[in-house]
Amino acid sequence: MVLPNTKVFVAFNLESLGGEYFTLDDPVRGLLDNTTYTLLGDTYVDLTSYVRSVSISRGASRELQGFQTGQANVTFNNHTRIFDPFYTAGTYYGQIVPKKRFKVTVNDFTIFTGTIDDWDLSYDVSGDSLATITCSDGFSYFSNTSLDSYTNVLELSGARVATILNRPEVNWPISARDIDAGNSLMRADTVTAETPALSYLQTVALSENANLFMDKSNLVSYEDASTIITKATTPTFADTGASTTIKYTNIQVIYGTENLYNRVQVTNVGGTTQTADDLASQTEYGISAFSLDGLLLTDDAAANQLGTKILGQYKDPELRIESVTIDVSDLDSSDQFTVLNLELTDVTRVIFTPNQIGSAIDVYAEVIGLSYEISPDTCKNTIFFRSLGTNPFILDDVDNGRLAIYDPTNYNDSNYQYNSSTALYNGVVTVGYELGA
Repeated sequence: MVLPNTKVFVAFNLESLGGEYFTLDDPVRGLLDNTTYTLLGDTYVDLTSYVRSVSISRGASRELQGFQTGQANVTFNNHTRIFDPFYTAGTYYGQIVPKKRFKVTVNDFTIFTGTIDDWDLSYDVSGDSLATITCSDGFSYFSNTSLDSYTNVLELSGARVATILNRPEVNWPISARDIDAGNSLMRADTVTAETPALSYLQTVALSENANLFMDKSNLVSYEDASTIITKATTPTFADTGASTTIKYTNIQVIYGTENLYNRVQVTNVGGTTQTADDLASQTEYGISAFSLDGLLLTDDAAANQLGTKILGQYKDPELRIESVTIDVSDLDSSDQFTVLNLELTDVTRVIFTPNQIGSAIDVYAEVIGLSYEISPDTCKNTIFFRSLGTNPFILDDVDNGRLAIYDPTNYNDSNYQYNSSTALYNGVVTVGYELGA
């Protein structure tokens, strides 16, 4: 096995350091797409040789928590004061400032992109001095950007996300987006001035029961409620060394009331609270409530539908795989490729036989969090999961790949999933698929 090749880059403006740059009409320096004579401005500089450690956390660590701002911390060797902003003879003097672009790659695969928030310096009388940068992804930008007062029009959730990103006070690049159309209509509401852009975007995602996150390249990703059921299963993680699975070194399993909710209350802006109860679960375990307020759905019926959906998934205790930890250094190149390419909301399979006693627990789960701890001799990746409740559609699978005709007059939510925005507006769907008997 081979230790993965981790690299850390910070974007510096190297014009002040000398060197030659792209020059228009120059027969050598003016060639397009050349990598020797680059444009002036910030350019990614490889600082890997100074790295002591890298720590990255993206997504969420618990179900129903929602995706959080991704963060990265990198500690550099600073023996020569190269990262000291007050050392005028330093190579990068004048560039050791916040808001510089930053990224980490492993085996040339990007695992985090963001901007630097802080440079923290630690000096030791022995000379073993350190510089640590704290970085965050685009969610930090949205949380610090306030919306002006304006009125939205009736539109699908994906269009509403785009509307926010297009606002002049936000002005997020179109090239840095990956936005689904959405399945649910968002009401024509009036946004209050000084509303944080991030909180409003997250409210849209909650209203749709969708995923909103920054991907590893710092693109805004909005996946509507239908996307998860169309995703192919990616790797299978197992506690055995089978050639078709990826072995983990640690697993966290929960079974209890952490995610048990048998009363779900959903309220739209200006609407009446819609309550979905499961009396059998309440009798067995007592009442455990979960609520969502201030949603943007068009009417109470849509709010009731959302509450019923959440209730169906969380009304009973369920054994849930919370996380697995993988020592990437122990994997072969093929498995390293698979693990390093994982993204939030990817669908995986986890197999676990406690102490190799009894039958294996075999579940499908959605990736909700990714964290990395990297040093010169280790690379560990912890993956956090959300239970899917039902297994996804798998082409040619005996149990999970059977097609079926959807009859809207005889619809059973436990047996069918469907992917059509029209279903939410007029109840007409002609083809769906059966997830199993």
